[in-house]
Amino acid sequence: MKSNIILNVVTESPLFSKVPENVLNKFLTTCPIYKLKKGQILIAPGEKNKNIYMVLSGVLTVNLDKPDNPPIRIVPIGETVGELSLIGSTKTSAYIL
Repeated sequence: MKSNIILNVVTESPLFSKVPENVLNKFLTTCPIYKLKKGQILIAPGEKNKNIYMVLSGVLTVNLDKPDNPPIRIVPIGETVGELSLIGSTKTSAYIL
């Protein structure tokens, strides 16, 4: 994915909207990009999470109890997952696919 597309998605996110573009550019060079296959688990319940993930394309789903249960939330482009367990220093509580 091109860096200018990533930067556009990130700067439109409320989480990073006030961060100067030059700071974001430097920060983004150190961030890995994960490409998930449909149904691939990004986060599972009970894990110790150390990351915030932002959707750059497609969507993620939040599923309780089992990964194949109907999603309780759809996470679109520009939104993040993982921040609650990271900030609260708690284990994750749902499947993120």
